[in-house]
Amino acid sequence: MKKFVVLLLSLIIVLTMVACGSSTDSDVAADYGSVQNAVNAAQNGEKLEGKTVKVVASQDSAAGMIYNVSDASVGANVYVLLMSKESNGSEAIDVKEGDTVVITVDSYDDKQTNYIYFYATEYKVY
Repeated sequence: MKKFVVLLLSLIIVLTMVACGSSTDSDVAADYGSVQNAVNAAQNGEKLEGKTVKVVASQDSAAGMIYNVSDASVGANVYVLLMSKESNGSEAIDVKEGDTVVITVDSYDDKQTNYIYFYATEYKVY
């Protein structure tokens, strides 16, 4: 009986360790795997509002901006801004350079020449 209990506990410990493994960036699911893919989709007429985009932060969050890249392949400077749901903007956005963040796009603005903005209030940092 002791051997059975030891075996059972060992199995539980092993399964717990496997289940607690952290996800990698490649495990993160999103409608668009990168900001560039989302921009290309929008340039092809797709609506991005409500879609999810995987963003690798190019900088620590500053006033909500987590991505600021001049992207020659899309012909624009691309920005991703996280906004607080609260009107006073008191929510701290703790995103560090290199973090993987999946955002849900609230709005997408490409009306200014050479500038593209993604705005999101819903996001998850991985």
